[in-house]
Order: sequence, then structure tokens, then C-alpha cells
Amino acid sequence: RHGYIDLGGLFKTSCNVATLQAAETINKTDLYYYLKAFGFGETTDVELPGEQQGVIRSPERWTRRSMLAVPIGQEVSTNAMQIVQAATTLVNDGQLMRAHLVRHIYDNNGKIIKTNSPKVIRRVLPEGLAKDVVLAMGKSTDEIGGSVKRLKVDGINFAAKSGTAQMYDAENQRYSTVEVSSSILAVFPMEEPRYIVYTVLHRPKSEVTWGGVICSYLLNDFISSFSGYLDIYPPAFSVEANKILKDNTVNCYKRISSLPAQLPDLRGISAGDACDILSEVNVHVYSYGTGKIYRQEPAAGTTLENDDTVKLYLKEN
Repeated sequence: RHGYIDLGGLFKTSCNVATLQAAETINKTDLYYYLKAFGFGETTDVELPGEQQGVIRSPERWTRRSMLAVPIGQEVSTNAMQIVQAATTLVNDGQLMRAHLVRHIYDNNGKIIKTNSPKVIRRVLPEGLAKDVVLAMGKSTDEIGGSVKRLKVDGINFAAKSGTAQMYDAENQRYSTVEVSSSILAVFPMEEPRYIVYTVLHRPKSEVTWGGVICSYLLNDFISSFSGYLDIYPPAFSVEANKILKDNTVNCYKRISSLPAQLPDLRGISAGDACDILSEVNVHVYSYGTGKIYRQEPAAGTTLENDDTVKLYLKEN
């Protein structure tokens, strides 16, 4: 029903038929090893106990149906961290990166005692190809016909893939016609992807269960709540030390990198932006209310020391 579509059209419509037709261009052995190259079927070794490696059977155990099932996510099992780690290839020009929960571990004095530096596991895609895939994924958010068109956060363009997977019914040994697992994988900003977010709703009880619908609203709220903490603005937006400027669309500032330092005037910006300014030093930030900052303690110009507390009071404009 979608007619002739390219890769962007495949993501836009989330078309299983197109996915299966694309899978016909490779054999089952190549598909298996591609899945393994992306890290499926092995643990990510993230800093959590009890991770399961998932299930990807060797090609010798595939049936005649498998090439109609595996490409659309059936006959396999994965965990969320595997999917996120696989997506690191999209934001690192085709290189699979080791997943970690935290970047730094600090002692009680605010000194870094351990750093989890970025580590390349292996190259999965040729250089330049990941960018083409991300641009194709961006079509899923098209206003007209996009399967993830409801994913909208001001100032951010997303590349995304939705999923609505039938859950396996172990009792009847077949895929359920009722229970599904709904999801969205998104990377952003699409122009220079740096962040990955993945959300899953198992057995949603809503009348609509499409991942591109119900997960979009969840992600809109989630990403909006912390977007001020993220470095997602163009490199051209830079400012002199501790001076906060306002562009037509974004707040621009420079983070405080060491203490002692003077606390800038944070009034008029979001709590997220204020926390980002203070994210590289050991201070405690508490916010009260919603909206923009109208009062701060201590006042602008106060010298901040290690382990100080900053209170932010917000109100709607």
C-alpha cells in the first residue's frame, strides 16, 4: 500500500514489507553476523548485575520462516541496553561503543577517582554510512505520514524508529495477537547526533498501542524535562566567561569549570540551563517551582566554593 519507497520511506512508514524486501539482498549467514557485529546475542557488560545476553540462534538452527521473522524482530530476544549500545553506531560514524552508566565517579571531596572514557568496541558500518541512516530515520518524524510524527520537542530534530512487537505467548507457543511491546528509539539532534534515548512500554493497556503514538508522548515529556542539561546547540553559540546571552531560540552560556568562581546571574533561564552551567563543579543545586528562574540564593556575584548549595526559585511567565 506504500508503493515504491526508499530507505527514508521505510522508516517513515515503519513498513515490514519493505524491511523484508531489503533483507532479501543478503543471506541468512550475513544477517546473523551483522546482528552479532551490532552486539546482539552478547552482554553489554554495563555496570549492572544480572544482564541477560538475549537469544540469537545460529543460522544452522533457522527455519524456512526465519528470514521472514528475524529482520522484523521475531525469533530473537534482546535487552534495552543492547539496543542502545547498537545505536551508538549511529552517533559515532559506524563505530560500536562500550555502554556505561556514568562518566565519572567522585569521592566525598569532589575529586574524580574513576573515569569511564569512550571506548570503541569495533567498526560496524563503513565511514559515512551512519549519517545516511540517521537522515533516513529522520523521515519518521515527517508531519505528514511519519510513524513518529508525534515526537516533538522545541528546537530539536529527531531521527527515530518506532516498534510495536508482538509478545511471545509461552503457554500457547506462538506470538500473541493481543499483547505487544511498544517502543521508540530516537537519536538527536539529527543534524549532529550525540544522544540516544530508548523507551519501551510492555503490554500497554491503552486502546492505541502503536509505539510511534504512545511512546512519543512519553518521550516528549521526558526529553523536555532535561533538554536544558544537554549540549545540543550549534557550535557557533559560544560566549565569554560567565556571561549569559539570549538568542532568538536558545540560551547561550559557558559552564563554570572550576572553583572558586563567581556565580552568574541565572534569572530568566530554565533550571536545566542553570544546572548545566554548574554541571562540572561540585555544588548542590535545588530548584523550586516551574518555569523560569526569578530568584536565586546566593545572589549573582557571590563566590562559589566546593560543596556549596545553590537554590533556584522558578515561576511561569
